[in-house]
Amino acid sequence: MAAQTIGFARAGGDGPMTFSLGGPGGGGPSYWATTELSVDGNNLSNITLSLQPGMTLSGRIQFDAKKMSAPTDFSRARVQMLPVQTGGNAVVMLGSMPGTNMEPTGKFTLTGVTPGRYRIDASMPMEVGAGWRVKSILVKGRDAFDFPLEIGPGEDISDAVVTFTDVTQDVSGTLQDPTGRPAPDYTIVIFPGDRRLWSSPMGRRIRTTRPGTDGRFTIANLPAGDYRIAALTDIAPGEANDPTFLEQLMAASFAFTLADGEKKIQDLRIAK
Repeated sequence: MAAQTIGFARAGGDGPMTFSLGGPGGGGPSYWATTELSVDGNNLSNITLSLQPGMTLSGRIQFDAKKMSAPTDFSRARVQMLPVQTGGNAVVMLGSMPGTNMEPTGKFTLTGVTPGRYRIDASMPMEVGAGWRVKSILVKGRDAFDFPLEIGPGEDISDAVVTFTDVTQDVSGTLQDPTGRPAPDYTIVIFPGDRRLWSSPMGRRIRTTRPGTDGRFTIANLPAGDYRIAALTDIAPGEANDPTFLEQLMAASFAFTLADGEKKIQDLRIAK
């Protein structure tokens, strides 16, 4: 057996620790193992690991073409899995990232996947897919572009669908004070109407912006969906990503829907 390396990391505390074993530089087959450890500052010895082969995630790429012709060769597309760490005792242990086999037809397979929570991303090279953006990445009935994908031991997934689109959605307008003058001292907050999306670590549906001195604002590249919008005079950094804050903001916001490819004009006026 060729020389192998074990990679791991943890933040401390008790609980399961997962190791991965892969070939040098990420080549060769990948294996993983998990064990319970109690870390108290003393050296540990006689740790036994039972290696298991890595899992696979496979699926296909498709295009939702509104303005352009879809590419005919998908072999240069990229689908990747990035580990998501979830707290002080949560552990994501990877010696190497899963390798991807991409076919010209758009079918793909990621191998050497170890148990854990992952963010999935995809892209097309500019010279092949300029103008294409990821619309959704459906895995196990959920959009892995919004929510991390959790993969358990021995769980192979074969039905992932990555959808690219050639349209984007924007919201723009003006913000005025009660007298009709521009209100540049406010912060505009846009957030999903679906509370489940408030805790998404991806955060792509929660956006803030400040209007210009003329009161005009634009928020570009929002996913299609149902939203709420509000204007505030005082907001702390990162507060818009706090579900408790957004719950309090619900009563002071109003709803709108952003359709595929829509460039919505949403003018606002501060109430007296």
